[in-house]
Amino acid sequence: MLGASAICCRRARGRRSVCNAVRVVVTGGCGYIGSHTVLELLKAEYEVLVLDNLSRSRSSSIDRVLALAAREHHLAASDVNRRLAFKQVDLCDVKMLEDVLAGVKECDAVLHFAGYKSVGESMQKPDMYWDNNVGGFVNLMHLLEKYQVSNRVLLSSSCTVYKPSSEKISEDSELQPTCPYGDTKLKQEQILQCKIEDGRNWNGCALRYFNPAGAHNSGLLGEVPHALSPCMFIPRLGQIALGQRPNLEIFGKDYDTVDGTAIRDYLHIEDVAEAHVAALEHLKNSQGFDAFNLGTGHGHTVLEVLSAFETVCGRKLPHIFSERRDGDAPFAVANPSRAHLVLGWRAHRSLSEILASHWEFVQQNPDGFD
Repeated sequence: MLGASAICCRRARGRRSVCNAVRVVVTGGCGYIGSHTVLELLKAEYEVLVLDNLSRSRSSSIDRVLALAAREHHLAASDVNRRLAFKQVDLCDVKMLEDVLAGVKECDAVLHFAGYKSVGESMQKPDMYWDNNVGGFVNLMHLLEKYQVSNRVLLSSSCTVYKPSSEKISEDSELQPTCPYGDTKLKQEQILQCKIEDGRNWNGCALRYFNPAGAHNSGLLGEVPHALSPCMFIPRLGQIALGQRPNLEIFGKDYDTVDGTAIRDYLHIEDVAEAHVAALEHLKNSQGFDAFNLGTGHGHTVLEVLSAFETVCGRKLPHIFSERRDGDAPFAVANPSRAHLVLGWRAHRSLSEILASHWEFVQQNPDGFD
C-alpha cells in the first residue's frame, strides 16, 4: 500500500509532468463506484489520494485500478503508482482522519463516496446509517476546513432524496426521502449547501445517481458483494447464474407497471465514472451549490431486467415474489437533461451492455477479488 507521501513529481513517459497534475482526495475510493471513478481520474491525469476504511470494500480493487490504468495508457506500473496513493482511514475516527488530512497540501477537490448505501438495510438500522453517513461527512467537512485541504466538494448522492413520482424526476422535483438512506444523503447535501451559503468561498455539487450497474469493459473491475453489505439486484443475478444463490427474491408484484414489478433507471458504471470527471471540470469554473441527476431517462421493470440477463447468460434464473419492501419506490427514472446541458455528459451505454459487462466480470471473477 502507498502512503500519501508516495505521490511525487516525476515525468511520466510522453505525458505532462505529474507535478502539474491536479490532486484530488477520494473517500470510499476502494468501493464499487469509487474505484471506477479513480480509474477514470487517473486516465484524466489526476493525482489521487484514496481514503477508505475497507469495512465493505477491498484494497485489491486499487491494485486492479493501477493495472488497468497502466495497461490502457501504456505506462509502467511505477509511473501510475506515483499518481495514486491509499490510506486506510475511517471517517468516523476523527483522530485517524485528522492525522491524514493534516498532511494533505494543494488539494484541488474532494470526491466523497464513503458510506452505506442500501435502502432495505437502512430501514432496519437507521441509527447506523446516520452515524456513519452523516457523522463521517460532518467530520470530513470540519477537517477539510480546519486544515484548508480543499473548499471544493463533489458529493456522491442518490435519487432516494426525491419524493416518489410516477413521472421522470428532475432536479427541481420535490425532495422527500422515504428511507433513512435517502435521509442521510439529503442531509449531506444540506450540510454542503449550508457551508457554501455561509460565504466561506466553498463550492460543490451533488451527483444524484439512479441505479449504477455493470462493470469495466476489461472484466477486471466490477461490483463485488461484501459479506457485511446487502447484495444489490444485478450482482444477485450474477450469483444466481453462477449457482451461488438459489433464486431471486422480487419485492412486490402489484405495482402499477406493465408487469407489476418496480421500474428503475439503470446506468452503466463507466458512464457514472465519466460524469465525475465532467463534474470536476464544472466545479473549477462554478460558484455555489449545484445538483445533477445521473441516469439514462429510460426505465426497466425488475422482470424486464431479469429476462434480459437470462438472455445474456443463456439460462433461466429461478425467482420468487415477496411482499413490497418498505422504503422502495414503484418508479424511479431520471430526467438527466440538465447534466447534458451543463456538464456535457450523457449516459451512452445500454442496458444490454450493462448486463453483458457484469456477466463477463462475474465469469472472470466468480469469487470476487479474492
